[in-house]
Amino acid sequence: MENQTAVHVTVIVSVFTFVAAMVMVLVMELNRDSPSSSLGGELRPVVERINSEALRACRDLGEAATRDAACIRLWASNRDAFLGRTGRKP
Repeated sequence: MENQTAVHVTVIVSVFTFVAAMVMVLVMELNRDSPSSSLGGELRPVVERINSEALRACRDLGEAATRDAACIRLWASNRDAFLGRTGRKP
């Protein structure tokens, strides 16, 4: 019976340690600087507004936007930002 109690205590301590480690990893990831935070606090909303207006303009072009170089670059930039990619190629 004592061995069973020791096993239970060991399992409980192991699970607690695992959960504590996962919480620490999560907190470290949340405190990390994100790539989008490199822009100044006041500059980021301006850039986002300009990009959203340009994306709307490309949307309004319809099928012609698929041949417009500016729209193609904007879509690629927007996709990379969404996926968290940087400008460097592998």
